[in-house]
Amino acid sequence: MLEDKNNQTIEDRLFSRKKSLLTVQQYANSQGISAGVVNECAKLGVIQVRKHKNKTFIVDLPLDAGKNAKQLEDDKIEQVNTVEQAQKITSMVNKIFQPSIQNSKPVISKPETKTQPAVKVEVAKPQAAIPDLKLFAQEEKKAQVIRYETKPVPQFKVSLMRKISDSFKISFINRVILGMLSIGIILSICAFWSISYQNKIHQKQLQTAYANIGKLVGEYDSAKRQAKLYELDSSNWRSEAQRSQKSIASLEIELVNAKEKLEETQSSLSNMQQNHVDTLKNLNKQIEEITSKIKTSKKEN
Repeated sequence: MLEDKNNQTIEDRLFSRKKSLLTVQQYANSQGISAGVVNECAKLGVIQVRKHKNKTFIVDLPLDAGKNAKQLEDDKIEQVNTVEQAQKITSMVNKIFQPSIQNSKPVISKPETKTQPAVKVEVAKPQAAIPDLKLFAQEEKKAQVIRYETKPVPQFKVSLMRKISDSFKISFINRVILGMLSIGIILSICAFWSISYQNKIHQKQLQTAYANIGKLVGEYDSAKRQAKLYELDSSNWRSEAQRSQKSIASLEIELVNAKEKLEETQSSLSNMQQNHVDTLKNLNKQIEEITSKIKTSKKEN
């Protein structure tokens, strides 16, 4: 019973389509070997390797899976009585080649009593004998049917998609339905492609619009900066204008003072001129008096 259960579990693991995948280290730990030995077995093709997303996985089967499968197949075949089969073959050959047996005797090795698979039958070639093929048909009808398999062969698990595909291969209506479905799939693929193409165009348009908006935002920021610079310049100009106004007011005050000083100097100059004129007049009078005195004194002398 235990052997049957073990054989059944091995059959299920061998013939099932849903086999689990293990990493190299996990498989090595389960089999009690190193990862290097697992890699070498994968290179030699002893174990089944699957790759997914640049990762290597090992099918969860023992290293002696092929050996176990062969043993299972050998166990399923019954031991055939080779002696009986050899006797039947020799009798058939003797019946077919009766004319040629008289001319040349065939050499037939007698089978041993033990049930061994090796039975040598050597028959000489007939010269011009035509075999009677009807004897084969009669012997085939008379022959007993020998069943070689004692245990039922485990059924393979057929997937749902395989069943669907096999069912659609039966009738012409299903072929028409498949054609309609293929046309619908093609139309849906074309519609999907056109929609995706339009979406790509819209995305490009949105990208250009976003780029233009970004440019406008940049220009707006630069205009704000320029406006701030202009405001700063205008405030500087205002401060300079105020300073210039203050300087002009101070200059006007200085001009008024200068005018006053000029008026004072002009009045002082006019006074000085008048004094000079008076002094000159006095000097002229004195000179005239002196000259007159000198003249009178000369006359008297």
